[in-house]
Amino acid sequence: MLNPDATFAIRRRVKPRVVVMFRAACTSATVMAAGDVLCQAIQSRGGGTDDRDGGSTGRMIPSARAGISSSDNDASSSSSSNTASSPLSAILGFDHDLARTGRFFIVGAAWHGPFFHHAFRGIERVVGSGTCARVVGKKVAFGHTVLFPTYTAGFFFAMAGLEGESMAVGYERLKDKAVDTFVSGTMYWPLANAFNFAYVPKSGRILFLNAAGVAWNAYMSHVVSTCEGSEGGKKCDDLLIASSAEK
Repeated sequence: MLNPDATFAIRRRVKPRVVVMFRAACTSATVMAAGDVLCQAIQSRGGGTDDRDGGSTGRMIPSARAGISSSDNDASSSSSSNTASSPLSAILGFDHDLARTGRFFIVGAAWHGPFFHHAFRGIERVVGSGTCARVVGKKVAFGHTVLFPTYTAGFFFAMAGLEGESMAVGYERLKDKAVDTFVSGTMYWPLANAFNFAYVPKSGRILFLNAAGVAWNAYMSHVVSTCEGSEGGKKCDDLLIASSAEK
């Protein structure tokens, strides 16, 4: 049995780590959910996803497109039926898929936050904590060649599981979208990570990563939404939202 001093020492070391981990998980969950909401908003204004592709979002509710419908009565009746998918639909102005946003929230809390919390600590131990060009270059290279592919693979498998699909479906989605995702990430994340490692203090790197990840999560939300409902996850659209093209 541990003596009181030893117990106190363990608690003093463990508690801050638990708090930091919890904060990282909550931050990642919130930002990933925000990225999905952003994606759904963009899809709603761009026509959304086609029903044959399994897209259940992307329709602006009539209150957000007044004047387009033939009459106010038709708009009112359509609004009442479309907003049933989420209590936030009337506030956001489009037919919001709450379950889809919930999946991003869970992945952020259970995978993204803990993964990058430990990954960044590991990079600091292996590469060092310097901010010179050589050290930053090593961190960016390691992050993009090791961490990014690992996280992306876990993301597709986690999303498939939360949708009730098999791991085989997750693998097919990863295989179908891995190249496009890596190319898009190569156009965006190395610059973001270079700035993160060079100028952001260690305590704020997860926060910066999540801030930079809002646009990226919107892109990933689009990638996943075009895969949902496809036959066995083997066929996905190659559509890209405007924000991803700018990365």
